[in-house]
Amino acid sequence: MALLLMAFEAWVNHELALRLFFSRDETGTPDPVLENLLLQGPLATKARQIPRYAGGHALAPEKHPDLEQLVLLRHELMHDLPASNVRGEINRLDPLEGRGLLRTAPSGTTEYMHHERLASYDLAWWAWETVRTVVEAVIDAKPTKDTQDEIHNFDLPHQWEIPDPAMIATLTAEANRRMT
Repeated sequence: MALLLMAFEAWVNHELALRLFFSRDETGTPDPVLENLLLQGPLATKARQIPRYAGGHALAPEKHPDLEQLVLLRHELMHDLPASNVRGEINRLDPLEGRGLLRTAPSGTTEYMHHERLASYDLAWWAWETVRTVVEAVIDAKPTKDTQDEIHNFDLPHQWEIPDPAMIATLTAEANRRMT
């Protein structure tokens, strides 16, 4: 998951850097708003603004509500600073836990440690699907074919072949049959 989220962030920054390069006016000055967004903007805002700077419209937050939660997950993984409820704070991962995406210990046993809870195939699949839908929305948000070609698309058809978590038992059984 960490590599996926780092790749997504790098792609977003790369796409905005390209827009910044091509936004220069006659004097060579780049668009100051875009420059500020690239240097200081939150990842979710950056991702939503790529189509706008490529001649389209920004992605609506309500169309991709999981993007902010994906960024919070990125912070948990990259900074290794678990958000706790010790002082009555809301845990950043509560929404993911409520959706059954974190690993939980069997009833009556000691709860998993923070990093163990994040080691969930369901969570990884959710992160992959969230990135995929946002990247595809960015690419599809272009008004013309010419500007669609400008967005670098991760070679999408070859990289989105991740099995749904519901298929894990079937895939494991098939793998075990081939091994015997």
